[in-house]
Amino acid sequence: MSTSASLPYIRDLCARRKPIRLSISDANDADAIQVNEENCRILKMPDAPRGKEETTVTANIYIPDLNYR
Repeated sequence: MSTSASLPYIRDLCARRKPIRLSISDANDADAIQVNEENCRILKMPDAPRGKEETTVTANIYIPDLNYR
């Protein structure tokens, strides 16, 4: 089983309560959106799952002012 190299980085940002810039680009043909916001924070990271099966990890991100473009 492999683990994403981004998870330790995201956990560190969460632990230090460091503000981040968030960029999301959804290029679907029907509903393309783009979000670029500053001063976002990772609110909570779930515990690291243990086991042989791959699992999904969800990070909750606080976006103080969400503007779709």
